[in-house]
Amino acid sequence: MAVDLVVSAVIETPAGPLELEDLSNGYSLAKEAFATKTVGWRKQEISTIFVNGVHLVRAAQDNITEAVVVDVTGATQAQLYDRKEALLSGFRQLTYTMTITFANHREVWRCFAAGWTEQDEQEWRTAVSSQIRAQVPRLPQVVSSVV
Repeated sequence: MAVDLVVSAVIETPAGPLELEDLSNGYSLAKEAFATKTVGWRKQEISTIFVNGVHLVRAAQDNITEAVVVDVTGATQAQLYDRKEALLSGFRQLTYTMTITFANHREVWRCFAAGWTEQDEQEWRTAVSSQIRAQVPRLPQVVSSVV
């Protein structure tokens, strides 16, 4: 028997919190949301002509980039535009928080200005649905809790 996994995500925007899994307001997380993340390291390495290879001296985890994919819909082109702008205002901020809840596990991330791509379902003059694919950089540390 399959169990539905309850997932929610909230991004802090200049106008207040915005729920990214809220069908009544035109937002839903795409199935690709949070499916990939990029983890990197800042490294200090040393090499000499006397020793083979390169040796790692120090390493610190760099920011993690999360793929956040949101489907946005509107009844009209103007409503779609307003909803996309509300979401993108969150991604434009220098720093903000995102709260992600998977079933009974909650994580709070400290995020930074994100890049994104927009893909409208139709040409922009007639589109009433769009998909925003954001690459959200966040600190490696998260605040986790059970809800």
